[in-house]
Amino acid sequence: MPDTIRPTDEASRRLAKVLIHATRAGTLATLLPSGGHPFASLVSVAPDVDSAPIILVSNLSGHATNLAADGRCTLLCASVGKGDPLAHPRVSVICLARRLERHSPDGERAKRRFLAFNPKAELYVDFPDFSFHVLDVLHASLNGGFGKAYELGAADIRTSMAGAGALAQSEATILAELNQERAAPLQLLADRRGETAATIADKPALGERKGKWRACGIDPLGIDVVSPATHARINFGTRVLAPADFWKMFEHLVNP
Repeated sequence: MPDTIRPTDEASRRLAKVLIHATRAGTLATLLPSGGHPFASLVSVAPDVDSAPIILVSNLSGHATNLAADGRCTLLCASVGKGDPLAHPRVSVICLARRLERHSPDGERAKRRFLAFNPKAELYVDFPDFSFHVLDVLHASLNGGFGKAYELGAADIRTSMAGAGALAQSEATILAELNQERAAPLQLLADRRGETAATIADKPALGERKGKWRACGIDPLGIDVVSPATHARINFGTRVLAPADFWKMFEHLVNP
């Protein structure tokens, strides 16, 4: 392993996951069927409950044609901000794309999560020529800024859903309660505990970008939130597997 690659640690795993969960548009590189040259395009992204990226693509697009011939692809998720773009964190996620059947359980979950993270996609999500693909993670290359390079395996990126079926099935109900009955404590928690790629990389504090937060996703390791200014993630630090455990964790974080 080159000396430039740092040992994978919990901070690098957390940064990679936050980049994937906070990226709403990423650069997707696929392979042209003729010649095999890389083909890069911009796609909207949302994380599945296990952190695998979900994309919604038109079957008429070039990358959809490429993925139908060869599912190998790479998704670049990057943080943006002031100054030199190369000083900001980014992760290249090497994946194998898998098309989802629209009305399958996986397809329905993908639609629900994708719209929660990208509500403007409601305008075209049901067009007959659009389909969802999940990008199964193989490994990833993380650059946290100058001199901060890491190589991560699939297990470093993916969130295990073992034993968490009840939590996944209750996601829509939990999100509705977070955004309605528990909106006030959610705002406080997001302001205090929400992390972006910039905050993990020791950039300006999240508090400088406070706004009205909306919960858009949950999983065993955290809550994804969005404001008019940014996306962020509230990390639990330990796994929760059932709705009752989720609410216990939420109350613990709100009132430590």
